Amino acid sequence: MSLTELEQYRGRRLVYLESIRGIAALVVVFHHVVLTFAPAMYETQQALPILIRILLASPVSLLINGEFAVRIFFVLSGFVLSLSYFRKKQPRVLTAAASRRYLRLMLPAFASVIFGWILLKSGLLWNRDAAALMGGSPQTHQWLFRWFRLDRSLADAVSEGAYGTFFHFEFKRTLNPNLWTMPIEWAGSLIVFSLLALCGWLQRRFFVYAIVAIIFYAIGWLFLVDFVAGLALCDVFTRCERSDWETWLSPVWPTAALLAGLTLGGMLGEWPNTHAGLSEYFVSCWPVIPAILIVGGVAFSSQLHHTLESRAMAFLGEISFPLYLFHLFVIFSLGCRLYICLRRAAIPHTGSVLISAVVSVGISVLLAWALYFVLELPSLSLARRVGQWVMRSERTEST
Repeated sequence: MSLTELEQYRGRRLVYLESIRGIAALVVVFHHVVLTFAPAMYETQQALPILIRILLASPVSLLINGEFAVRIFFVLSGFVLSLSYFRKKQPRVLTAAASRRYLRLMLPAFASVIFGWILLKSGLLWNRDAAALMGGSPQTHQWLFRWFRLDRSLADAVSEGAYGTFFHFEFKRTLNPNLWTMPIEWAGSLIVFSLLALCGWLQRRFFVYAIVAIIFYAIGWLFLVDFVAGLALCDVFTRCERSDWETWLSPVWPTAALLAGLTLGGMLGEWPNTHAGLSEYFVSCWPVIPAILIVGGVAFSSQLHHTLESRAMAFLGEISFPLYLFHLFVIFSLGCRLYICLRRAAIPHTGSVLISAVVSVGISVLLAWALYFVLELPSLSLARRVGQWVMRSERTEST
């Protein structure tokens, strides 16, 4: 597909926003590679060399900050899911989007659960063996020891993939730990569609956005604040889009917003965690601020659009969902098995870690590329057809 065809196929989403999602997915991969092979970078930073500690306290840390990357996912979802409505202002757009959303999320998630079940039943997951070889224990290397400890039947896998992932997710029993974001994505999508349907046409709808965000903040549904923030940002963007913002907005401001977001997300993202007495809610909500600045800075910068619409960036955006869903299986199977073989071949720990990490990332990208054609495009096509069928049904009923 060309970039133009890809944008049309994905429901008029902007390619540069998909590229941000691709970068964020790659950051999650790096995050899990570090958690697997070098967990000390997260757990015992005081014992690390001073240079690494400085890098981890700078925007460079964003390269392995998977938790912040997920917050960018949520803000992007709020933005992208709102885009068609604010551009067209047609209620049936929401009906079609809502009708295809579950299939869009469920089909790839279902496939990933079945894939995880096959690996588990085949004995091809080596995460616990690698942790033991590293000298870890369930207490000291919790990341590798906590997953895939329970035997699961095919019926369990089917139930989790089709239903449990979105309505009854269980960390201890899951066949794909990355799916913890799916119930949040599903709930956030419904919130976005509901807000647009109820108040997307109001003149003072930003007050409604603020009230809803405050309510979510107060009751502890903190991730849903990200979706509301993305929706509000999209509202501002489409308003400016209609007023030809490139003629009056200085390119300095989007660049400044992006740099501020990178600085806050990297250098200051961990700052609240180190200061006692601050509210847990504040600590959890903190990342939404730099996430908004990053997404907004990119959206309003025509210079960055060209960079993020390059072939490499567009490719990363295309494979972002399968890369996010399937990379842990590569790390826990091939990556951990390779580490075990290298150590048994008398390769030092550091060398084994570097080789296993590079191979895990490379194979994850290649697998996601293959799954883009085998899984992602068919899922998008089926969900899109369902949405079109719903819109045709609405037109028939209205006439």
